[in-house]
Amino acid sequence: MMCRKYKVSIVTVVFNGASTLPQTLASVTEQDYTNLEYVVVDGGSTDGTLDLLAAAGEHIDCLIEGPDSGIAEAMNKALEAATGDLVMFLHSDDRFLSRESLSLAVDCIVDLEHIWAFDILFGEGPHAVRAGPRPFNWWTWFKNPLPHQGVLCPRRVFDEIGGFDESLRIDMDYDFWLRAYLAGVPLRRVNEVLAVMGSSGVSSRRDWQGLKARFGEERAVQRRYAHNRPWNWVYAMYWPLYLGYRRVRGGLRG
Repeated sequence: MMCRKYKVSIVTVVFNGASTLPQTLASVTEQDYTNLEYVVVDGGSTDGTLDLLAAAGEHIDCLIEGPDSGIAEAMNKALEAATGDLVMFLHSDDRFLSRESLSLAVDCIVDLEHIWAFDILFGEGPHAVRAGPRPFNWWTWFKNPLPHQGVLCPRRVFDEIGGFDESLRIDMDYDFWLRAYLAGVPLRRVNEVLAVMGSSGVSSRRDWQGLKARFGEERAVQRRYAHNRPWNWVYAMYWPLYLGYRRVRGGLRG
């Protein structure tokens, strides 16, 4: 098909992920879409992860090893090495839904002007929750609209607005999507499941301490771009109400 001309860079960032990495590696290496490159960044693992990566070496086009300051720096390292027309982040503990997932997704892509966002599953088995991407609109000022496991992002977007903010430990995705929205990058949503998001990532924590850390970074990102008094007033009203709501609701996904 014509859209198979698009080269896709799949990026996996991992640190001590020996217990979850095998399913991610298998998921990527078993894809029936052939015009892809696999970039893996390891942050200095000591738990056997490097042995798993060595065993999968023939399927990994670029392996970057060494300590980093966090996930954002690791993803930026991958972006420097990636050569695809489209970039997708599928970290340790994430996986494609099926071996045909990437082929089916790329067949939906008709240009490199839009960010292409697909549904994901969160969790496994009968308790898995399907989550769809939100549109770029006023709600983007409040919450992360896109789980990165479901996004195929044109490389040109990173070239135009930059990579991930390395001062952020959790919400570097939200910061990036908000910048894309403010820069006028168009988004297309596709009602098909692309990937399964694991539950061990920093953004997956549902305990109150984990949620507070994520919400703290969300607020920092919002303050960064809310340059007028009305927005600051809106946030001053929103956050006490939202935090109270989440305390009542508990660790459920939002």
